[in-house]
Amino acid sequence: MASRSDIYLDAAIVSADGNDALQDQWTQLKDFYQEKRWHQLTKGILEGFANNCLGSPSLEQMYDNFICDFKSHVNLEDLAVIVIYVADDIFKTQQKAAIEFLQAQQEIFIRNKAAYTRIQVGVIDLFLKIRDVNEALVHKADIKVMIEAIEKEVEKLNGITMAHAPFYRVYALFHRETKNYAAYYREALRYLGCEDLKILDDTTKVEYAVLLCFAALLGQDVYNFGELLAHPVLEFIAEGQYKWLYDLVMAFNAGDIHEFQALETKWGQWPDLKENEAFIMDKIRILSFMELASVRRNIPLVDIAKKAQVAEDKAEFLVMRAISKKLAEGSIDQVKKVANITWVAPRVLNKAQIGTLADRFVGWINKVETVADDFNANAGDIIVKN
Repeated sequence: MASRSDIYLDAAIVSADGNDALQDQWTQLKDFYQEKRWHQLTKGILEGFANNCLGSPSLEQMYDNFICDFKSHVNLEDLAVIVIYVADDIFKTQQKAAIEFLQAQQEIFIRNKAAYTRIQVGVIDLFLKIRDVNEALVHKADIKVMIEAIEKEVEKLNGITMAHAPFYRVYALFHRETKNYAAYYREALRYLGCEDLKILDDTTKVEYAVLLCFAALLGQDVYNFGELLAHPVLEFIAEGQYKWLYDLVMAFNAGDIHEFQALETKWGQWPDLKENEAFIMDKIRILSFMELASVRRNIPLVDIAKKAQVAEDKAEFLVMRAISKKLAEGSIDQVKKVANITWVAPRVLNKAQIGTLADRFVGWINKVETVADDFNANAGDIIVKN
């Protein structure tokens, strides 16, 4: 008597009649199943799901009538990915049923912490897709509680597991929905740091680059753009439609207020940026001070005021704010009206900034050589007594 898996596979092969490639896919899966080649079978199913080369079967029916018969032979992490695909397919027509399906599977994965956590993240992912008529999250409070609980579990996992990238992705998405720009910036960079960028299409990479730039500009206390500037995803907006945004972030990192103002015809068209213009201007003024402090240690307040485009009596407050944010260390000589800076937070430098730094090194070397030449020319014999 044929098993339910055989019946299901035979039906899939028959339904693919007329499509040789599709029929070959299902025939191969049947061969793997009958030969108990579980690894190859699992790989074939995952590739079929990922590449949409199994036609358009109901994945719930496929799971119930086929996959369930051999799931005990499947690596739990691979099975978790399969279950996520099935839940996503169910969600297209039955949102509540999809969540219940995924929650019902959790017990299977208890022996594998990474797989178990991945399933929990999958549940959050589904909740994030449930929106009201205004496209707002329906379960915002519940999602926040779930994320905070799962974050603790993710932190306990050793190394980078299958759960890390999906968790950081949903965490970033939640922060995007709640307009927590600084948190989005942090979690999205974590996600991209864990994810294999090869699986992301160019449109998705551009989207992340744009969102990260906005988050960097609008994020509270985000002054270090280093990880963003060094990330390959940023290159996807270095040319084309969003080049202005790339240039804007570069200007921001350099504290270049003139370039920032020159680009207003572009960024001024975006409500999120225009409505927060005062906040953004305040950030770039602090960055302009940091740029100045990175090349000079004793800076007259009048120079800081000129660089930051503020009144001279506001320059001292600007320095104190940078120090309070731990972006710099030092003190202000109120008599001489000079900021004495002893340390500036490290930053990623662009080519122009590196050139300035190189010029400073050349100048320093020349001074050392001049002093050495003067010493050799003018110093008398040195007598050392024991």
